[in-house]
Amino acid sequence: MNVGTAVKTQALLQSVEPITILDKYWQPQAVTNYNPSVSFGLLAPGTNAQKELQLKNVSKQSVTYSAKVVLHPNVTSDPNAPTQTPDVTNLTAQLLGLQNGKLTVAAGASKGFYLSVTPKNNAVKGVYEGEVLLERSGQPSLHLPFAVHVGQDKPENGFGLQELEQTENAIYPDNRDGSPTTTDLSFRLTAKDVNAISLWAVGLDDKEIGILDEITRTDANGRLKLIEPGVYSFEGIDGSYVDGELDANGNLKVKQLAEGTYKLSVIAQKIDEFGNNVDGISYTAYSSLRIANLENDRVAKAKDDFTAKIVNTRKINQPVLQLPKTDGIVYKVTNSSNKAYIDNSGVLKFVPNSGIVNVELTVTLSSVKNPAVKTTVKVPVVLSKSSIPQRQTADESALAE
Repeated sequence: MNVGTAVKTQALLQSVEPITILDKYWQPQAVTNYNPSVSFGLLAPGTNAQKELQLKNVSKQSVTYSAKVVLHPNVTSDPNAPTQTPDVTNLTAQLLGLQNGKLTVAAGASKGFYLSVTPKNNAVKGVYEGEVLLERSGQPSLHLPFAVHVGQDKPENGFGLQELEQTENAIYPDNRDGSPTTTDLSFRLTAKDVNAISLWAVGLDDKEIGILDEITRTDANGRLKLIEPGVYSFEGIDGSYVDGELDANGNLKVKQLAEGTYKLSVIAQKIDEFGNNVDGISYTAYSSLRIANLENDRVAKAKDDFTAKIVNTRKINQPVLQLPKTDGIVYKVTNSSNKAYIDNSGVLKFVPNSGIVNVELTVTLSSVKNPAVKTTVKVPVVLSKSSIPQRQTADESALAE
């Protein structure tokens, strides 16, 4: 690539991929990601998949590019050791949304189109690579690489455990309002030499806390036997665990994870009848889980979204602020830095005859269900006999429970 030429390009070729990320409360949020390449992942023979692409014009004039798909003879996942691609004639790749094989985009605009890939029914299993190539006279060519793995099953990663999937990233064990109180964790076991799979809660300091669940298989004599490779799951994970401590009756004491964020460690190993590891056979994969309190989160989110409107700086004995309305939250002015002008409930008491007076009001946000869960925000108010622009934003203080 000639970098000096490339930086002068009039357009960008990108894939448009909707992805899901977790916000600060570990709740899924949909966002759009723009990438210089695209992966189709696993695609079974005889099926079709389409990926959205876009040509983004970064110039001040309309541009037109010719577009085509080029399939590569080699897989270059490892550039130092490329491998031959299976027969590319068994893979149909085409562009949808073109006008006579061309794309025209107005100045400063973007235009979407699609890359469609279909492995034929007799397509050989394996990884196929190619690129979308856009060309325009006098301009650098635009390349967008793509890859597709043709087959029915994901290839083994060599780690013994793979494809961890979780139904919930955050749970609310004490909730009764419909938010999830448990989560399930599924995974694929590819190792063939293990007889026990355990799920551990691990702190962010990497210290093991306790066992949440375990999977074993026994023979007719009650002895542990090897677990067949396949898909397994731990269901109903609610944060309860055991760490070996016994109660007064000699039974394992069941404990509960405190609020916080934890690693979930899936450990598949071969053990003897005493639980000791045999021959060092062990495989580990990780996920994570947040144990949360619904009312704490509700108040914290209300604080994030808080904006108070200053609606009155003239009328005596009337509220100064218009507070938000949020289900499950109580908003209340609870303190004033200058009670002679605005009292502790946020009611205007006096307007200065001259100059300006700055007053800071404290607004308390609390949970309807648990008033002990609360936080405060600060709202600055400027009082004057003449009109003064007001700042409609809020500052915050620490969350208190």
